[in-house]
Amino acid sequence: MEKFESFLYSLLGVFALIVLVHAQDQTGFISIDCGAETSSYTGETGLTYVWDANFIDTGINKNVTVGYQTESQRQNLWNLRSFPEGIRNCYNVKVKSGTRYLIRASFLYGNYDLQTKVPEFDLHLGANMWDSVKLGNESTIITKEIIHSPSSNYTYVCLVNTGFGTPFISALEFRPLKNTTYTTEYGSLILFARLGVYSSANPIIRFPDDVYDRIWFPYSFSKWDQINTSLSINSNDFQIPQILMMSAATPNNASQPLNFSIDTKDTASKLYVYLHFAELEVLLPNQSRQFNISINGRFLYGPVVPNYLAATTAYSTSVLSGEQGRYEFSIFKSEKSTLPPILNAVEFYIVKQLLQSETDQIDVDAIKNIKSMYKRENWQGDPCAPKSYVWDGLNCSYDDFNPPRIISLDLSNNNLTGTVPQFLSQLKFLSVLNLTGNNLTGSVPIELIERSKKDDDTEVAVKMLSESSQQGYDQFEAEVKLLLTVHHRNLTELYGYCDEGNHVGLIYECMANGNLKEHLRAESNEDVLSWEGRLRIAVESAQGLEYLHYGCKPPRVHRDVKSANILLDNKFQAKIADFGLIRSFPGDGGSHVSTVVAGTFGYLDPEYFESNRLTAKSDVYSFGVVLLEIITNRSVITNTNENSHIKQWVGFMLAQGDIKNIVDQRLHGDFDSNSAWKIVELAMHCVSQTSIRRPTMSHVVIVLKDCLAMEMARTDGHGNEPKDQHERFSVNLNSELAPTAR
Repeated sequence: MEKFESFLYSLLGVFALIVLVHAQDQTGFISIDCGAETSSYTGETGLTYVWDANFIDTGINKNVTVGYQTESQRQNLWNLRSFPEGIRNCYNVKVKSGTRYLIRASFLYGNYDLQTKVPEFDLHLGANMWDSVKLGNESTIITKEIIHSPSSNYTYVCLVNTGFGTPFISALEFRPLKNTTYTTEYGSLILFARLGVYSSANPIIRFPDDVYDRIWFPYSFSKWDQINTSLSINSNDFQIPQILMMSAATPNNASQPLNFSIDTKDTASKLYVYLHFAELEVLLPNQSRQFNISINGRFLYGPVVPNYLAATTAYSTSVLSGEQGRYEFSIFKSEKSTLPPILNAVEFYIVKQLLQSETDQIDVDAIKNIKSMYKRENWQGDPCAPKSYVWDGLNCSYDDFNPPRIISLDLSNNNLTGTVPQFLSQLKFLSVLNLTGNNLTGSVPIELIERSKKDDDTEVAVKMLSESSQQGYDQFEAEVKLLLTVHHRNLTELYGYCDEGNHVGLIYECMANGNLKEHLRAESNEDVLSWEGRLRIAVESAQGLEYLHYGCKPPRVHRDVKSANILLDNKFQAKIADFGLIRSFPGDGGSHVSTVVAGTFGYLDPEYFESNRLTAKSDVYSFGVVLLEIITNRSVITNTNENSHIKQWVGFMLAQGDIKNIVDQRLHGDFDSNSAWKIVELAMHCVSQTSIRRPTMSHVVIVLKDCLAMEMARTDGHGNEPKDQHERFSVNLNSELAPTAR
């Protein structure tokens, strides 16, 4: 949990806009009644809803039972679309890229299937998990809201079957917002609560009172009084409904603060809060109203001076963290104030990071053409993401910096007819295409043929299988299968393969700078790897192993980690190579019993050797040996009997307490000693005799990055400049009435 002391706040800006509200304006609104029986209709709030047939091609239309239609006043909840088939079913909605949308999905089970069994399922937005849908009973209405800016001109909303009943959806709505509102440092915003302090006797407030169709609920407290006005309030960019801003709460004891709290029930939650104020009373010359805001007993922002009949919005510009997911707010008057604080409305949002990138738009357009041509209804949502739901017949490339790309397409044995589609050439990264077992005519697109012939000047590495090789065909085949499905910037990339009788080979990207072992053994002083260079190679190769352990499904163990299998490209970026011995293992930290122990002597995990039980910690041991090589430039095994293994020698030298005698002498002490101690300690933990004492590869990556940062700070002469810690809070005021910014 972040320490609240790190949050300092300053006024970032003063901005406002007097808005002429056209209550019936639905420009940009997308209102979908899922399962509707008519093409369009105007609902009870004046919103125009359309049926969903143009947004989805799977599922069946159903109606809630009559009793639940009577109970719910919202017509868009009387119907629903149910998805009894398929794991993931998705709505495809055209939007404007870069526009901030309020996206809302609504659900009412209403015993539509007469089973009286309320389902549970997941809701995805694009390539990412949005939330889980868990309804209390047949009459429960669940609404999920998120504020999100799509990165492309379409977005998917998907219902995912998790094995607890048939997914369904009642309504789906998109509302464009001003891009100056609800900004975040990162992530999207899931609505936690949106409250106004108007009378609880009034109904829920939404469109047309709210031009963005936000849904507001009344909130009152016994220790609060209410003040009101019949005059209009000048809005700011947030355009809070007039009926909300015309009421405000004050403490019934004028000397007391306005206190309120929320509990997210999630210790890891990060919060954004938006507090809306407007002065409703004409203050006398000797009166003043100004107040401060605190969270969990810590000062947050102030003083706020609300303007008469004009909206002021105070909001956090950085995430707020609460103890155990609980947030206690207090609005208390300042020393100069003669009047108590006020509050008109408040919004709370939880940060939701949507980390998985969507498939590249060019590839999506091409594969959607193929889907349309061949009627592949089981192709739903994003083609490549999330990885668990990649479309059948596709393999995609993934890395941390670029969107997924389609690299393999298998349409074999699908009884396809007609000519081979020419738009296959739009898949720029396609390296494997399988059209066998169909009745297609013509040839593959000429662009694909030319692409396979070009790049004559491109350097590649070819790994051939010979009859005398110790690596059998099964291992060779395993390497092909792995590299067609696993992609990471720190794993060597497979360009293709050939299997023609006795000539079997893999075609890799060329790693121009050879392997790590060669560079550690370099005889020329000019070729000696610097300490920073060694740490970078350590970080990058550790990231490759971390991906195999945690980023793959199922997780994999390399089984032959060694310095000779860490290759370096022309920019000295490190990549793990040689996957012939790789094995999968349980993702819950379990072990795999191997009938034949595999690996390289000196790097081989002694616990694995003795028990035949393979775990991810076996790779950790081997990588620990590599770290010792990087540090010392010593051979893993020496010919002398005493301290013959590198870890024994390092252990002996550690007892002497002099790090300079452990680190490669050819560096002549040109390294940060703190980073050296830290990486030596890490390496020795990695080569612990028992796996339980070894760290995970994720921990190894974290420590190595710390070591690299220490060395970079030394060589740069300074560390990274800290971010401005004052940029944490902002106020949105009406410009005509705003005081000078403080």
